Amino acid sequence: MRKITLGGVFALLLLSLSLTTAAAQSRSILETLISTDDFSIFADLVAASGAEAEFSGNVTVFAPANAAFDTIPTFVLDYLKSDNPELLGRVVRYHIASGGARTLAQVIAQDTLPTVEGTPLTVEGALNRVNATIITQADIAASDGVLHAIGGLLVPPIDLPDANPSQASGNISAGGSSTVAPITARMTERFNQAGFRDTVENAVIGTGGGFDRLCADASSDIANASRPINAGEIAECQAQGREPIAFQVGIDALAVTVSDSNRFLTGLSMDQLAAVFSGGAVTWAELDPAWSNNVILPFSPGTDSGTFDYFVEEVFESDPVPMLSVPGIAFSESDTTL
Repeated sequence: MRKITLGGVFALLLLSLSLTTAAAQSRSILETLISTDDFSIFADLVAASGAEAEFSGNVTVFAPANAAFDTIPTFVLDYLKSDNPELLGRVVRYHIASGGARTLAQVIAQDTLPTVEGTPLTVEGALNRVNATIITQADIAASDGVLHAIGGLLVPPIDLPDANPSQASGNISAGGSSTVAPITARMTERFNQAGFRDTVENAVIGTGGGFDRLCADASSDIANASRPINAGEIAECQAQGREPIAFQVGIDALAVTVSDSNRFLTGLSMDQLAAVFSGGAVTWAELDPAWSNNVILPFSPGTDSGTFDYFVEEVFESDPVPMLSVPGIAFSESDTTL
């Protein structure tokens, strides 16, 4: 019987580890990007930029993993690769920190890092972030530097030309949430004051209705939304050749109000609120014996409303059936009607 001593096993393990490490370090940063599936999108950008030579010479590279591009519309990447090679080159070079190969420990010990592009990166050492983008995998060794995977695309400061509303033409169609409609109305006023001469429609049809017009019908330009767009709506937009882009304009809260004629109600628990909007209580006294025997008359935004979606999510764990089954409940997308 062949015997292998424990020391011999350790020696074999150490030898195997050293050979693996040596093989990894024999590849350059550029070869590592090209050979790693999770860096394929960034590798394509590097190739399109013509900046391959910058990825050598003992540098530190922050490489976005493919998931980092999930929120970037494809037309933006197409624009960079096909129509603006100069900007693409700047973006790619902004991911290369000059001044030597740095491990994660060396990166987070700095407040800023110089880049080949010329604009420094800001480091948040306590959070393992550069430019507010988290480092998801650190210290990937290469023969000519160190690679760190990150969760987002780094973009240097870009000077964009100011838009001139007086030179814009064509009517604009917006529609959706009643919560967002006043913001759109105010922006329309300012747009008109700045010289825009055509019309801006601002239809109050609920968040879902706004997404239907933007995506399913492709009949509007802007969806006023009080919730994020969902996967199905994104797919409908893409089927129309549209890539939806989200702009957060504020953070809203949801309020439940009662009629001025109600003199006894000062508050409701979540369980009582669920009973009101599921038919679990028909009169106020069923919620609290000290309250009136009057019948509860519930009102709610309609099913196209983002407010409805959020209420159902918080009160009924995303199940709308209890609320839709309440006898006599009045739904409307109009705040005025409610």
